[in-house]
Amino acid sequence: MHGLATMLSVIIRRMAVPILAAVFALIGFWWGAGYLPGRAAQSRNAGLLFSVAVPVPITQARASGVPELRRALGQIRKALPSVTVVHLIIENATTSERDWVALLDAVRVERFRAVVAFADRDEQANYTGFRPVFAGGQWQAGSLTRFAACAKCVAHPALYAVQVVDEPWHHQKRPFYTSNELNDLIAHLRSLAPRGGDVRWYVQFSRELWKNVQDRPRPETIWSASLGNMVQISALEFQDRQYQFVLLDQNHYWSRRIVHDRTPDIPLWTSVQVMGNGYGPAAGYWFPGRLDLLRLLNDLTSAKYQIEHPLSGLMFQQWDSVSERQRPKQFTLGDRYLKGQPPAQMQASEEALRTINAWIREAPEAP
Repeated sequence: MHGLATMLSVIIRRMAVPILAAVFALIGFWWGAGYLPGRAAQSRNAGLLFSVAVPVPITQARASGVPELRRALGQIRKALPSVTVVHLIIENATTSERDWVALLDAVRVERFRAVVAFADRDEQANYTGFRPVFAGGQWQAGSLTRFAACAKCVAHPALYAVQVVDEPWHHQKRPFYTSNELNDLIAHLRSLAPRGGDVRWYVQFSRELWKNVQDRPRPETIWSASLGNMVQISALEFQDRQYQFVLLDQNHYWSRRIVHDRTPDIPLWTSVQVMGNGYGPAAGYWFPGRLDLLRLLNDLTSAKYQIEHPLSGLMFQQWDSVSERQRPKQFTLGDRYLKGQPPAQMQASEEALRTINAWIREAPEAP
């Protein structure tokens, strides 16, 4: 018996070394993974900026609407304390330097920064993103031209970035911009900026980098550093009665890889869908419930994509409707704070706000 006990003691001691080594190796990997490329084992929210789009409808994004904008910014600060940027959409052609400076002044007073984009309104009062046209040997860039040349605007401390165009490679939107045309348009806008106006000009591509560069390559659609010093893709995947994860996966994997290959240091933003024509899975775009929204946020910040190119910011789309007449029928993130909204929209908004704040604080994830 004594010999058997001695033998067992030796075996246990010999096994202890590799077992302890394995344990320490795992601990070391877990500890060191925080320094791997990307953000694989870092906090999901480390270094991220947060924004909301459409703090006020486009009709109120002018000097006369400053009181309403300041009221909305105060509500945003209360509802989402981590948000520091707002995406303002301003009407093209009907606004002026006076409006732009007044809006930026209000944003600064409320301690935010602004991304500025312009939009056109049609005869039915529907809004679409403004699309400059090259005609007569020069760019017809509307308010973008005047904004670029406005010293008070481009050097304003509240200005974070200016969107040049939304979805330039969309198969249905016109004009369709080649890479060379986008490069020329951005160079034109940069040439107008007065001294001291170091502007982030950026393009919002949605899924078009993946689709036009990787999935169905086109020689006239190539990503390069000359296409801006900020880029945004999308995560509007709550549509057609399900969470379209396959679309998100392809877009974020390939778009981030494409961006990083040519511009490894460029800030990359993504939209986050918090709007829709109904609550929960429905036809068309739908407003996500808690578990769907948590899954989307976790997917967007997963190691698979962050290693390819880490996000700089999340833009929650959207706080308010682009027009006041859309409010009663469109679920948005800010419904909890808008007057006279249907109870279902207010409840969905409140749940989404709680979910986002909990996720930002890194509360336990959904099972």
